[in-house]
Amino acid sequence: MRKLMAMILAGVVAAAAACGGDEGSTDVAVVLDEWSIAPSAAEVREGKVTFKVQNDGTMAHLLFVIKNDLPPEQLPVANGSIALSQVNVVRSVEAVAAGSTSDLSFDATPGKYVLVCNVPGHYQQGMAAGFLVEP
Repeated sequence: MRKLMAMILAGVVAAAAACGGDEGSTDVAVVLDEWSIAPSAAEVREGKVTFKVQNDGTMAHLLFVIKNDLPPEQLPVANGSIALSQVNVVRSVEAVAAGSTSDLSFDATPGKYVLVCNVPGHYQQGMAAGFLVEP
C-alpha cells in the first residue's frame, strides 16, 4: 500500500511540475488568406496569448488585434481601412509576406477581440474574425 501511495504521489508531483511553467500561456494558429482570417481557436483563457500567424495567401497581409465589443463586421472604416483612432488596437504585426509566418504575443485580458487585416480593402473583403478571452 505504501508503494502504491508513493507512486500516486510521484505522479501528482510530476504532473504539477509539467503544468506549472506554462500556466496561462496559449498558442493559437492563425491562417491568413484571400479573404479570410482563421484562428485555430475562437476563445481562450486570459493570460499570455501567442498568435502563430501563417500567410497562405498570394499577397502580403497584416494582423491587428482590436479589443472591441462590436461584431467583427461592424468596425469603423475610413479610406478603405479600419479607423485605428476609433478602436483599441492591442497589438499588430507588420506585413506578413505570402508564404511567410510571424508571431504576435500579448497579455490577453478578458473581453471581446477582433482580428483584422488592415491592408486597404481587405477588411471589407471579409478579413476579420471574432476572438473571445474568458477569465
